[in-house]
Amino acid sequence: MIKPLLPSVVLLFTVAAHSQTVTSLDPPDPTRSGLVLVRGTGLGSGNGQTLTVGGQPVHIARWSSTLIELFVPEQASLGSQPLTLDGTQIASLQVRERSPLPGRLTWRLKVPDQYIITRPAVGPDGTIYAVGNYGHLYAVAPDGALKWVRSAGDGTVDVDAQGRIYCAGGGGIQAYSPEGDRLWTFAFNTPLLAGPAVGPDGKIYAVDNLRWSTSVRGAMVFNRDGQLLWDDGAFYGRGANDAPHEITFDNENAYFFSGSGPNGGTPGLAAITLGGGIRWVNGNGVGRPPSGLSVGGVAYIASSTVENVDETGSPRWSRSLWDFGGYQTKGDVVSTPDGSVFTLISNSRLIGFNPDGSTRVHTPLVDIPSWLTPRPDGKAFLVETMVNFGQPKRIRSFTPTGAQLWASEELPLEGGTAISIFNRIKITDDSLTAYFGTSGPMTSANTAYSYLYAIDAAERSLPTGLQVVRGNATGGGLAELQSSDDSRAEFLPGVTFGSADAPIQLVVSGTAPSATLEAMRFRLESRATSSNIGLQIELWDFVAGAYTSVWGGTSTTVDSTVEIEAANPVRFVDPTTRALKARISYRAVGPVFAYPWRVGIDRAMWTVR
Repeated sequence: MIKPLLPSVVLLFTVAAHSQTVTSLDPPDPTRSGLVLVRGTGLGSGNGQTLTVGGQPVHIARWSSTLIELFVPEQASLGSQPLTLDGTQIASLQVRERSPLPGRLTWRLKVPDQYIITRPAVGPDGTIYAVGNYGHLYAVAPDGALKWVRSAGDGTVDVDAQGRIYCAGGGGIQAYSPEGDRLWTFAFNTPLLAGPAVGPDGKIYAVDNLRWSTSVRGAMVFNRDGQLLWDDGAFYGRGANDAPHEITFDNENAYFFSGSGPNGGTPGLAAITLGGGIRWVNGNGVGRPPSGLSVGGVAYIASSTVENVDETGSPRWSRSLWDFGGYQTKGDVVSTPDGSVFTLISNSRLIGFNPDGSTRVHTPLVDIPSWLTPRPDGKAFLVETMVNFGQPKRIRSFTPTGAQLWASEELPLEGGTAISIFNRIKITDDSLTAYFGTSGPMTSANTAYSYLYAIDAAERSLPTGLQVVRGNATGGGLAELQSSDDSRAEFLPGVTFGSADAPIQLVVSGTAPSATLEAMRFRLESRATSSNIGLQIELWDFVAGAYTSVWGGTSTTVDSTVEIEAANPVRFVDPTTRALKARISYRAVGPVFAYPWRVGIDRAMWTVR
């Protein structure tokens, strides 16, 4: 469970030789990958300077003579660690381990931006990329550890199949390697109207914005090495306070909305042929981001209708929103792999249309929903909901018929402000995990913050049985394995009859929602009281009739989470009863200086699809 941050402390830590004075640290006891604001005087500007925590280089979001926004390195040792500038200690931090959030919210990263400006992107290795409104590009590991941060602008962010990252701001379009090295910049002086985005052909698509300059390139296509392949038109859109738009694709075109057509013509939905060339502009209004269809063509919201057109721009069907008692709200129009189209309307209802335009669903949802996002498998949606404006938000999942599958814990109220999703949700291709950026209290640049969150997006199977094979239970039990709340099931080593036996061995069992799973992850959150305690996780293979090892390593002395993805998951489900079994074993793998050692398990669960 995440502990509340302590109030800022005031201290005077002066290094006379370097004229550096640290007056406050906020917070003084950060977690690994935690944000720390260092305030003082004479702190430099970062040019040619080195800043470390416990000897480890830190990630820097902002560096001035009076304020440094830093992230504690994930490799920093726990406990009191020196904050060192150019080899001289300027302060001390009390570093804590990161703890997962309770329930479905698995982690969050606090960042020094008022909001995460666009939907996060996910690389082929699982790294999450997000852009803050103050121009920071963040790279975050799947477990929530910050990998790096760069100053990169305020556009959308996307990743190609080789892991190269693309984003944009006032300085142009930039490409970064997975390690955070800038590979190229295509410079121009105006924020983008839309993109950059990686197309199905691997090329990079972006649209310049006529609002700030008459000298624009219009729509652009690049290869992954930054060579401009095509550009044309001059489009207008994206008001001064509007986030950059996403570009969506089908198998032939790239689509985006604009407040004007090419060179000031008719506004509406523009289609750019893959590889370059303006194909058509549909002047039927300017709406929220469109959705490219798996069957070809695009669906979008016009002034009061849902429109579906094919690749050539010819109408397939049109349905009036007023026929369903409302108008379109924040949530966009989205599509599922079968070509169905969905959106939210103002009376808190979900409406959906079959590929032929007939009504598929028209149903009320719980509370006031927004940011409608389908899972890639098309079997469920995620939305943010609130009981009333200004009230806490939560994430809900429901089926395409509107039946609720689950609801997350509430997002917090901080500083009198409800932390809420600022832009669209990103769900991983396996439909198991989702990421979203939030807005924060919207304070000034030197105190602003917001969050990047991770949440389980699919169904979960919690343990329904706990068997102690070896060892002695000293506290807690099955109920303590249900959630991450620092309430643990505790165990001591038991008697063994050979070196192959683990002195603590447990079997947890559960039930899958289906016998034909397409994906499965097993998650264990635990700790040991001593170092050198090995941990092995095995899943029962119902086809082979034996346990299969899926993870082996060393337990930590503070709560940490191991999450593994099972290959060919259908073998780990009983085809008749849908039973699941996992065997968890602990043994000493090196010197243990405090005996008897213990282990505590805070949560064990399966995430499945």
